[in-house]
Amino acid sequence: MLFKSINPKNGVVLREAIPFFTKERISQTINSSYDAFLDYKQLSLPERLARLAALRRNLEANVETYAKVMTDEMGKTIGQARAEVLKCAAHCRYYEEHSEGVLEDTYIETDLSNSYVKHQATGPILLISPWNFPFWMPFRTAIPNLALGNTVLFKPAPNTSLSAELIENAMRDSGFEDVFQNLYFDHEDTDPILASPKVQGVAFTGSTGAGKAIASIAGKYVKKAVLELGGSDPFIILDDADLDKAAQDACTSRLINNGQACINAKRFIVHEAVYDEFKDKFVKNIAAQKVGDPLDESTNVGPLARDDLHENLRNQVLRAVKNGASVAQGDLARLEAPAKAEDGYYFHPMVIENISVENPIYREELFGPVASLYKVSSLEEAVALANDSNYGLGGAVFSKNLDRAKRVASEVDTGMMGINSFCVSDPHLPNGGVKESGIGRECSHEGLLEFANIKSVSIPK
Repeated sequence: MLFKSINPKNGVVLREAIPFFTKERISQTINSSYDAFLDYKQLSLPERLARLAALRRNLEANVETYAKVMTDEMGKTIGQARAEVLKCAAHCRYYEEHSEGVLEDTYIETDLSNSYVKHQATGPILLISPWNFPFWMPFRTAIPNLALGNTVLFKPAPNTSLSAELIENAMRDSGFEDVFQNLYFDHEDTDPILASPKVQGVAFTGSTGAGKAIASIAGKYVKKAVLELGGSDPFIILDDADLDKAAQDACTSRLINNGQACINAKRFIVHEAVYDEFKDKFVKNIAAQKVGDPLDESTNVGPLARDDLHENLRNQVLRAVKNGASVAQGDLARLEAPAKAEDGYYFHPMVIENISVENPIYREELFGPVASLYKVSSLEEAVALANDSNYGLGGAVFSKNLDRAKRVASEVDTGMMGINSFCVSDPHLPNGGVKESGIGRECSHEGLLEFANIKSVSIPK
């Protein structure tokens, strides 16, 4: 897929396709990243963190510029785009404040005279990010690596190269020239890039299928891989839940980023005693959302990012209904024909229910503003349904009984859970999944050490 930016609200080309790097330029970029690493790792931690502080100030000073480019390129609402830039700034601040305590030598009491653990940088890391969070995704991985002392080679998504260019410029202006570099290549070049002895690992966020392919290549060359992949997150409402809050949080979580996030709540699992009441409140909240121009401050849901994404979601819903699902909210007539670029790739939010285990949509991830409702008769059935998925990224449970909620949070097979709130990524907390939602963790101190050489040093008596 070519690196070409098209505004999804009207089909206007923002940037004509830019060419993939030649093999020679890829090699040159890897070499320059490695040469930069040899110098960068010699900097003291305070020197590296001072550059992170400069980057944070750059983000804070350019919120409007960066947000508008994101909105134009992939359709997220302008308010959420601003929040994304500021979240990146907060991510920088987290590592400014916490890296020293994590990276300092850890002394271990043993029978030896002295034993300690060092955390050292390893070299250039390949970072492959999707389009749905054009700033947050690369920042989520890059910032802890820059704090550690690694360098970063960033492959952006094909449809958000303008955002990637802004990031590279901000990095350069903050003292990370050659330490952070964009790398435009086709998927067939992934193998030779990871084959290079100068590249030490890969962080990938994207589809489960692509993640498996990346992991296979990394494994072939014994390179570390951190993967955040798909999700079909369960949102469990028990019979004693605060239904007003649950319905509002369910709506918010499902529609963040126009419904295009792996960590969005997608499967709403509701106890039968409150099913009808919750559905009524949830549907009313969904129906009240304004769909339209993402630059309009009053818009809640903008267009999907690309035509193929719209077409795939349209076909999923139509196939689900054909196989017995019913529509609790939304207009099927809107899906009679594919979207036209000049009209925008708008997908009005929908809620579907009566989904059998045999329905293909039961196993699929819905990447867009469509919610699936499921009715269960007990806590145990809710947990079983939540776990009946190949995915295990995030989830949420709502109950006024905190002990019951904690039990559910413990028993649901996910990497993250929210109790009486929807699940979000946070710089302070490890971010990642289990099963086919990925391996490894980003954010928090775990993210700082994923690509570190954790070296034990021992001195005999």
